[in-house]
Amino acid sequence: MWQTLSTTYATPLLLEPGSSRTLRAWLVVIHAVAIVLLPFLALPAGAVLIMLLLILFSLWQAIRLRPDSVTGVRWNEARSCHLSLASGQDIEARLMPQVFMLPWLVIMRFKSNRKRVHHLVLLPDMLEPGVFRRLRVRLMIELNQAAD
Repeated sequence: MWQTLSTTYATPLLLEPGSSRTLRAWLVVIHAVAIVLLPFLALPAGAVLIMLLLILFSLWQAIRLRPDSVTGVRWNEARSCHLSLASGQDIEARLMPQVFMLPWLVIMRFKSNRKRVHHLVLLPDMLEPGVFRRLRVRLMIELNQAAD
């Protein structure tokens, strides 16, 4: 069956995600719960201290912006994409079919020409109004076409 995209959902789709208060809050809450539960573990103090440091390191890793973090996507035709990285580098990549979608969350995987995999986690508050919906619609159409 032939499907075409309306001009609203047609190429290119520009994604310029900002930071998400929702995502940041969830990361802090989850890590805080882990820290609060540490004293209740039947472990020596040294092991608890090491686990505390690992949890804090995990939170720092989750929140910080790494040089290879995706800061922008220009989704062209089919699954061809142009990624902007936090380092200022622009690379060509291909959207991989393993996309996780919920009404409030999209996780995309990209493979660059150098065979490197990049991930992008998106929540509605990271994009301009309407862009998150257009992204979800286009993903559903593209992935359904790829499956046919």
